[in-house]
Amino acid sequence: MTIKYLLRDPNAKKATPVNIRIAWKNNSVVFGSGVKVHPSNFKEDNVKNKDSRIKNSDADNETLNKKREYYIVTFKGYESVNGFEPLSKQDFKDFILSEQIRKTEKIRLEKLRLEKEVASKVTFYEALNKKVEAEKKRLIAEGNYHKSGNVSKQYERLGVLLANFTEENGTEVSYESITMDWYYSFNDFMNDKDFSPNYKGKLIKNIIAILNLGLLEGYSTNAVHKKKEFKKEAEATHKVYLNESEISRLFNFDLNYNNEYSIARDWLVFGCETSLRISDQKRINKDCIITNLVDTYDKGVRTDIERKFIRIVTTKTKTEVDIPLSEKALEILEKHDYDLPKLYDQKYNRLVKEVCHEVGIDNIEKFTRKAGNKIEKLEVPKYELVSSHTGRRSYSTNQTKRGTPMLTTMAITGHSKVEDFENYIILDANEHAKIIARNDYKVEQEKRAANSHLKVV
Repeated sequence: MTIKYLLRDPNAKKATPVNIRIAWKNNSVVFGSGVKVHPSNFKEDNVKNKDSRIKNSDADNETLNKKREYYIVTFKGYESVNGFEPLSKQDFKDFILSEQIRKTEKIRLEKLRLEKEVASKVTFYEALNKKVEAEKKRLIAEGNYHKSGNVSKQYERLGVLLANFTEENGTEVSYESITMDWYYSFNDFMNDKDFSPNYKGKLIKNIIAILNLGLLEGYSTNAVHKKKEFKKEAEATHKVYLNESEISRLFNFDLNYNNEYSIARDWLVFGCETSLRISDQKRINKDCIITNLVDTYDKGVRTDIERKFIRIVTTKTKTEVDIPLSEKALEILEKHDYDLPKLYDQKYNRLVKEVCHEVGIDNIEKFTRKAGNKIEKLEVPKYELVSSHTGRRSYSTNQTKRGTPMLTTMAITGHSKVEDFENYIILDANEHAKIIARNDYKVEQEKRAANSHLKVV
């Protein structure tokens, strides 16, 4: 077995990832090292035990040496289990992955054990279950057997909903993680689901009950729910999308003075250009990029052009999708070396609002909302209504405006039901009329071009 370190892009003008190549017989596998280095500071000779690969970076060299030792030990571990030589490179990659999973799980379990030993705290979900049991006992003691079942169902639904929230947004639910940013993110999540104001109010009420239980029982010292803003009525459910002009404005706006704004903008624009959820955007890397030939026609002449696509199995639907990369999306990926920078999830919904405000996406949205028995007329700046789901709505709506067939767009967004997809289309009657007018004009132009060569006799 031999191990060699290679640069992902030896010709890069900036720091590029260092990869690890393990070779044996006629097989080889490549893994990432987690280290980036400028090509000018990297040695290209074979790895030695105490070799300094990177100039002026003891920490990076230490990381590389540890990775090398880890793969040597793991390789030998595989041999001891499966024979002298690995059966295939896929077998070895799977073995490496299983070792990493076991290691990660061991670390996670140890962390949980220490947390319980030090703080003797229960988790938010454990407290939720305790709340259910306590409420059921109380209601049964009072003779309210019917209500006890309803209470149980309410909290069970809350648990499922919070799990969905975590899956879609990558935002954990724990006593420590629930902040005002978390509240705003969850509020946007509820709005995206089209929950009624009453239902949203019940969900927030039940979350507050679990937070109160944490204080009373000593599970947590988090008192964020005591703030007035945490208990306020959920925001209006009026949905918006970013049109192509607004997306271009966002993309071209100079936000270098604020790194968080710049990252949030890139995430938002990338979502508008690909329809990907935040949870899937986080998983994008160079291995997800494929190149396909696309046939185009100009004046009846076919030309095949190369286009780059994202190929990914989505987190929510578990379906594989191919998404063509627009110029904007590709530029964002290249800007970040095909690894979108991390952003604290709970901040995202707040940051995209602030970014859109900064860019000037502030036209007034007029709509109505039911509040009790009254109908309220509201006027809200557009940036206040932008959320994590705005990217998917924008992609679906803009593709519809372009005249892209519905089923084609659904194949990209991963929707299996037309009625679900239609909820992402935000067009009024006037915009639908414009789509038809544009298509009619296109057909008329094509007819004129086809008939232009005919001569009148």
